[in-house]
Amino acid sequence: RGIHRTVHAGETGSAESVRQAIELCYAERIGHGYAIIDDPQIYDLIQDKDIHLECCLTSSIQTNAIGKYIPEDSEKE
Repeated sequence: RGIHRTVHAGETGSAESVRQAIELCYAERIGHGYAIIDDPQIYDLIQDKDIHLECCLTSSIQTNAIGKYIPEDSEKE
């Protein structure tokens, strides 16, 4: 029916939540999806299906959603 789907997944959860969003919810866009960096197969799935990741870096830093991906030696402020 032409209804597009964006699913928020992989923001603070696992990469598996991104796979579930794609396979179970038929997501065409993923809100955040940072966890795909932890699983090469899901990273490839995103690329193969040309799925857009929608990210807000300011929000993600403020909520610490990307904290584990920030290098130790980077400026955090």
